[in-house]
Amino acid sequence: MIQSYSGTKGTKLASRGTFSKESPYPCVQAWPHDCFVQCGGDGLVLPRGTMGAVLDKGDLTPIAQGLSGALPGAYRTAFFEAFPKFPDTFLRGEGTTVEEAESSCWKKYVKITSCQKHEFDRRGRKDGYCYCKHCGMGGMFMEKEE
Repeated sequence: MIQSYSGTKGTKLASRGTFSKESPYPCVQAWPHDCFVQCGGDGLVLPRGTMGAVLDKGDLTPIAQGLSGALPGAYRTAFFEAFPKFPDTFLRGEGTTVEEAESSCWKKYVKITSCQKHEFDRRGRKDGYCYCKHCGMGGMFMEKEE
């Protein structure tokens, strides 16, 4: 089991992003002091592969379509993201509010830090990224395969 170390409830502030005029969000949960957290009340989620195509071609049409609701599979949501150092992973929660999204993200954090024994599965990937069979934690925890 990973020994989690946490901060004090209500002392961590989550960044709302570089361009936001909103104040940082005061976290409800006791995230570790060295865990970067960020959130937003209105994030856009695009279908898999869409953002890569946007970046490769410089065509912002799919983003405009996603924002307007015209792109199938795209949706808007409040989100909360955490980047803990131990274990070194990325967690994301979604919800109708930032508070709901943080709660969803916290549940994932508790699940991975409570896992009795991480056993990793590549799920077909060869780049070293893998997932724990028990708690679902993902990260670069295996050697790259040729």
